[in-house]
Amino acid sequence: MNLAQWATLLVAMGAVIATLAGLVKQRMMLVRVSASLLALALVVALVSIIFETEDGGAQASDARPIESNPLAPTTSTTSPPASPSQPAPEVPSSQEAEPSSADTASSQVETPSQAVTSWTVSPILLGHEGVDFDAKPAARNEEYVDLRARRREGQAVIISIAYGDQKLVSFTGTPSLANCRAAFDEAQATDEDLPAGVGDSFCIATDYQQVGYIKITETRPSDSYQKSQVRLVGTMWHDPGTYDAD
Repeated sequence: MNLAQWATLLVAMGAVIATLAGLVKQRMMLVRVSASLLALALVVALVSIIFETEDGGAQASDARPIESNPLAPTTSTTSPPASPSQPAPEVPSSQEAEPSSADTASSQVETPSQAVTSWTVSPILLGHEGVDFDAKPAARNEEYVDLRARRREGQAVIISIAYGDQKLVSFTGTPSLANCRAAFDEAQATDEDLPAGVGDSFCIATDYQQVGYIKITETRPSDSYQKSQVRLVGTMWHDPGTYDAD
């Protein structure tokens, strides 16, 4: 072989060697890439195994029943059986009618007490024109009259009621409201005319059924039918339970 052939052969061998080297280099690259991919796959598999293990442990802990504390007090939800000698408690029916608010309110309303009041009858002259003892204070009145002084009887003057519903009874001393009521009950039929002298006391019931007492302090007898008078004082009681203004 000549020099040119050797040169061509060397060039060809160099190309082959270069090609082989390139192939070897490419294979090395492929090997490295394959090794990297294999390592990455192993890492992914390991991570998956770790997550699966943790999820399984959490699910197992959730599924595990809660253990009760042996030291904690226990409460029974069942009622004890009824004693043979005692009947079982009755459960109130939900259909029982409850009292309405109006019934409750009406049951709580209290009737105010009706107290008896009194007032004093100041000295006043009682004559033929009469006196209204329902007025406060008692006043001489020709239209609404409870008592009149009518005529002379010695040193006394006859006093009389004006209408049949009024009452007049004599009483010794100073009576109370209860004393006058008892005197009316005992008398049964009260007098319409009574002689009134100084110091005499009387229980009266007015046209409105109010009770009082009067005491004669002075008499002024006269031969004239319309001029006889007495001066009196007393006390009147207003009792709402017996007051009748009809």
